[in-house]
Amino acid sequence: MMALHAQAKADENPLLGRDIVQKVLQRKLKYGPKEAVKKSAREVQLEAELAAAKAEAESKTNELEAKLVEQDEKIKARDEEIEKHKVELDMQHERLANQGVKMEQMRKAQEKMQKSMETVLAKLSKK
Repeated sequence: MMALHAQAKADENPLLGRDIVQKVLQRKLKYGPKEAVKKSAREVQLEAELAAAKAEAESKTNELEAKLVEQDEKIKARDEEIEKHKVELDMQHERLANQGVKMEQMRKAQEKMQKSMETVLAKLSKK
């Protein structure tokens, strides 16, 4: 029976099967046929548990990777939104700066006009 199981394992995965066959033969020599079968059955159980644990770990890893991708997408969306707002604020700042320059120019022009009017009034009042 154990030989059939070992042969089936060898057919699935030649390296793993060869290891199992070698272990079974070594145990048969050391402990006798019944103990060798018991030990290898435990090994099979442990292998099954290991495979289940690996599958669960892989599942959790995939789940965490999916969450990371989702968070990265959210962060990128936020960064794009922030960049858009930055551009809008820069444009507003530029418009306000331009308005400030225009207002300063208008103020200077108004002062110049007022001085020229005062000069004209002063000349007229002298005459």
